[in-house]
Amino acid sequence: MTWNDVIGQDRVKDILARAIAEGKVAHAYCLWGAEGIGKDALAAVFAEEANANVKGARCEWIYALPTPKNPAAEGSDMQKMSDEQLKEIRDELAKKIQNPYHRITIAGANRIKIGAIRELKRTLGLSSSAKGRRFVIITHADEMTIEAQNALLKTLEEPVAGVTIIMTTAKPDALLPTIMSRSQQIHCEPIDDEILISVLNKRHCIARDEGRLIAAFAQGSYSAALEFLDSDMKAFRESVVEILRTSLKRIYRNDLYTKLNLSAKSKDRAQVEKFLLLLMLWLRDAMLLAKCGTSASVQIINIDQKDSLESFARNFGSKDFPQALATIEEAISRLKRNVAPDVLLLAMFAKLREIFVGR
Repeated sequence: MTWNDVIGQDRVKDILARAIAEGKVAHAYCLWGAEGIGKDALAAVFAEEANANVKGARCEWIYALPTPKNPAAEGSDMQKMSDEQLKEIRDELAKKIQNPYHRITIAGANRIKIGAIRELKRTLGLSSSAKGRRFVIITHADEMTIEAQNALLKTLEEPVAGVTIIMTTAKPDALLPTIMSRSQQIHCEPIDDEILISVLNKRHCIARDEGRLIAAFAQGSYSAALEFLDSDMKAFRESVVEILRTSLKRIYRNDLYTKLNLSAKSKDRAQVEKFLLLLMLWLRDAMLLAKCGTSASVQIINIDQKDSLESFARNFGSKDFPQALATIEEAISRLKRNVAPDVLLLAMFAKLREIFVGR
């Protein structure tokens, strides 16, 4: 990979490239920001660019591991893993090396334990014939236990010459302040929507109107955008809009119950949240058209639904759209508080009906 393979993040790329050019690569960095925006990709390319044309240079990854299935075996935690565990770990690491945007996911792994940091400290203390600068990338560093963080802190307090440790995290507050203070902290911003739309179009052949819809969901995260590629977003959105229309009809109850069960998959919380976000984006577009008329067209996300949106805006333009959007936001909040999805959907549509038709 090269800097050009990292999506967006021009400011961070400039900072890291300048450190290489000026010979001022720090002993420790913390790249922090939302999930899926390219922090690991930045770290991987930084390591590669810093050791350009240096054969034998080392870059290794530290990540959460499961509890070993052979705890009585001698050696490191990795040596205590079963053959099945080792295969899964190797497969996931290979995917990560091939694509730094891939998140390493191993069954039963959710913490980076002290054993991994002790093993790192042991290897850092060994003499090596490898050339270039050695890079260690701790992905999702917030998954380190407190014991692991304290062990890492000792290494950061006494840096090893020729070694750079890069931590990436979406939760910097989960790291000890002393670890943060001994690292160069760089905030990574969400990817701009237009950049994300362009990447979806060029790399994945996604039409720009659908890319715009996916980008609105992804909120600057390439990884989140990729998750939506397997979904038929337009078809799902059609069902969402149809349910909204059903809820506003004169006779609606039975039809609404049936369509909610079929389209919203009310037992699947992730699906329900997607449903609610699509509905909120669609109503947000209708509100823009109701307030600004055709001049709002350039701002709407569901551009391929312009005719339907304009019709809705004409029919309900005088209604309280901000209250409707707040109602959906409250439903999303209640969903995250584990309120039963079918209950909150029915309550939400009852409130939306009150807002738009008054009964």
